[in-house]
Amino acid sequence: IGKVALARLKAGDKPLLPSLSSVILKLKASSPVRDPRYLVMYLRSPAVQHMLDTIAVGATVRNIALGDLRSLPVWVPSESEQAKFIRAFDEQMKLDQRAVEIARKQRSIAQELWQSYGLDDKEKAAA
Repeated sequence: IGKVALARLKAGDKPLLPSLSSVILKLKASSPVRDPRYLVMYLRSPAVQHMLDTIAVGATVRNIALGDLRSLPVWVPSESEQAKFIRAFDEQMKLDQRAVEIARKQRSIAQELWQSYGLDDKEKAAA
């Protein structure tokens, strides 16, 4: 329910530790879904998010039973159609990276100005 992400761990990375409010899905080698990026885009779709919302229980902390999650249908289009979802995922990631770079630049511009006039938080900067 909510955020869906792709984690690509490399050798030496810290392992993922799922919490009670998360689940890790892995594709089987025999799966007709060849690329996890397709699955991420599928799970992010408004239709699937609506399905997840309808089977979720709880008011404060929403939860889905693993059995209910396993019973959800997964639409598996042709590989060429899956490729469209993969391209969209890649384009979104590029835009996300650009947004992060722009936000970093925005903070840097302000920080440099504040530092030049002694208006930065010296205690916080020293920490």
